[in-house]
Amino acid sequence: IILAIVFFIQQFGTASIGKFFGPVMVAWFLVLGIFGSVHIVDHLDILKSFNPYYAYNLITHSPSAIVIMGAVFLCTTGAEALYSDLGHCGKQNIRVSWIFVKVMLILNYLGQGAWLLDNHHLVAQGINPMFGIMPVWAILPGVILATAAAIIASQSVITGSFTMFSEAMSVSFWPNQQIDYPSGVKGQMYIPRINWGLMVLCFIVVIYFQHSELMEAAYGLTITVTMLMTTTLLFYWLSRSRVNKFFAFGFLVLYLFIELGFFYANVIKFFDGGWLTIVLGGFIAVCMYAWYNGRLIKAKFIKFVKLDQYVPIIKDLKLDETIPKYATNLAFLSRAKKDDEIESKIIYSILRKQPKRADHYFILNIVNQEDPFTFKYTIDEIMPGTIYRINFLLGFKIDRRINDYFDQVLADMMEEGSIPSRSSHPSLRAYNIPPDLKYIIIDNTYINDTLLTVKEKMTLNIYNFVKYIGSDDFKAWGVSAHNVVVESAPLLDQKVVTKKLQLVEFKHYNS
Repeated sequence: IILAIVFFIQQFGTASIGKFFGPVMVAWFLVLGIFGSVHIVDHLDILKSFNPYYAYNLITHSPSAIVIMGAVFLCTTGAEALYSDLGHCGKQNIRVSWIFVKVMLILNYLGQGAWLLDNHHLVAQGINPMFGIMPVWAILPGVILATAAAIIASQSVITGSFTMFSEAMSVSFWPNQQIDYPSGVKGQMYIPRINWGLMVLCFIVVIYFQHSELMEAAYGLTITVTMLMTTTLLFYWLSRSRVNKFFAFGFLVLYLFIELGFFYANVIKFFDGGWLTIVLGGFIAVCMYAWYNGRLIKAKFIKFVKLDQYVPIIKDLKLDETIPKYATNLAFLSRAKKDDEIESKIIYSILRKQPKRADHYFILNIVNQEDPFTFKYTIDEIMPGTIYRINFLLGFKIDRRINDYFDQVLADMMEEGSIPSRSSHPSLRAYNIPPDLKYIIIDNTYINDTLLTVKEKMTLNIYNFVKYIGSDDFKAWGVSAHNVVVESAPLLDQKVVTKKLQLVEFKHYNS
């Protein structure tokens, strides 16, 4: 019930309740630190645990050291949750918070250790040391506070997942999906399908394990893999940043030595639940791989043509009044990388599928920028007064709401007189009615299977499955559905390797 409520309220934003998160977490960590401190005085020799000799002695002499390391590793988890909201909170806030959090946690662990020296027999009776150090009157409030802290921690992970998937979309590792901003604050986004999908997966995990203690194997393995990935990526970044190679290699060896030890301690629990982590993470990884590479496979068959070659034809089309006017302003969404090129499917749509006569043709293109907050656009006038290429220069943290951005571009062009601000129809122009606008989104539908390898066929099958997870194209581009036409076009750059049909008879009948 708590999980369902947490995911249900995401659609309304967390701005209104977010102001309670800080005070609740401060109270929670203060409670941990205070009750831990009370029990440290019972056994001051617990302070010897700061001496790393005891950890070394345990690892080298205890036959169950690996199992103990797997359990102890869970004490380090939670630190990584701080970094999931690094982009929202800022590094300085996290540094200051971590000093407070770490001190409170160490005091609590020391207190639990001191309590266990006298009460270790109670653990066999089901007493949790964290609540065992609390007086009886504080247990119920402690459970309530712990539940609230768990909900807040879950909120940070959910928010972090929205951010990660949003950035995965911007670098073509995940299908574009509808993104909402319920609170009006940029950092607080909401992706409906990710939210509900995450909820279903959480339900599956909870129903499968049923008790949080049984999740330790899956959780520990998840965190160790995350840390190994982070170390590997940081080493890659250091090597690309011209940092001293000996320093970078020393960093890699030191951290891998520590993390691989914990990884080994957790991977032995693979069949105790750790396998579920691999399955869920592997499923998302396969989807991302198929989406990225499926787009590359399709791109091989997409033909790009020089737009200049078709300018005379479009010019004559615009003047041909025997063709009904399709729209005053007609916008196509393009992914062509070169400024002088355009997908042949757009030319196919304008000239062959249904001749589309318009006063102005706009080619809209998103150019992803390395700077996360770049928010600019450029205009290339291909044919004076008729064809324009609009390049939206957007950072990966800028949401793709092309509808809103293009409206601003049109307003700027109208203000400077590049295009009329009133309808081209006299009856409407007399009443200052603005010109109409229509978007065309073209989806490629057919690739000849004989041109694909077995691996490419498998990749495209998964790609088509992942495509259903995404939103409709007009939603993904942030385009209003009321003025969008979604078309299909063949991939024209295909050489079909099949035998030519042989004509055997052609009968002529007299009328």
